[in-house]
Amino acid sequence: MKKWKNKSKVGIRKFVKKTAYMIELSINIFRGSLSCLNLAYKFRKSFVPKIGKFEEKPFEVLEYIS
Repeated sequence: MKKWKNKSKVGIRKFVKKTAYMIELSINIFRGSLSCLNLAYKFRKSFVPKIGKFEEKPFEVLEYIS
């Protein structure tokens, strides 16, 4: 607890900002990897014919991402 008492409010604020940024970054990386997996799965799905028809088109996938 002494460390926290010695730190100024600015230092604590800086620390909180840094941790928040790191958490946000990790979440974004995780989300990005998930979306890449999802994209690969959807593309594979779209190019494999299902009963003679394409189930999904790649353009729909691109719209889904953006």
